[in-house]
Amino acid sequence: MFRCRFPAQNFLYNVSELVAGNEPAGVIFEDFNRDDRIDLAVANYGDNTVSIFMGTSGTKFAPKVNYATGAEPTGLIAADLRGTGKLDIVTVNIGSGGVDAPGSVSVLLVGVGIAFLLEWLYGKRPAP
Repeated sequence: MFRCRFPAQNFLYNVSELVAGNEPAGVIFEDFNRDDRIDLAVANYGDNTVSIFMGTSGTKFAPKVNYATGAEPTGLIAADLRGTGKLDIVTVNIGSGGVDAPGSVSVLLVGVGIAFLLEWLYGKRPAP
C-alpha cells in the first residue's frame, strides 16, 4: 500500500531514476523508519536481494542498500512485526534455492538505526 503524506505534485515534477538490483519484480513505498519521509523497497528477482532507498530531504532518496533474501523474491509487504513502531519487510520468494519445495518467505527486521537483518527464511524443508 502506498501512503503519501506529501503533496502529489512533488512526485510529478521531481523525477529521479533509481537503479535497484537485477530484475526488479516488486516495489513498495512506505515510511520504514517513521521519519515522515517516503522510503522505497524493491524486490530483486535476479540477485535474491531487496534494495532499500531511504527518503531524504524533499523527494530524493539516499543510495540503495541491498539485503539478502531467499531465492527469487517477487513480492513485498511492510508491517511492524515486533511492535517497535518501525516497519519490517517480508518478501515472498518463488525460487527453490536448491531445496526440494519451491517457495519461501524472508523476514527482514529493522535492526539498529535502519539496518535490516534477515531473521527468518521460512519454507525450506528440513534435512532428513
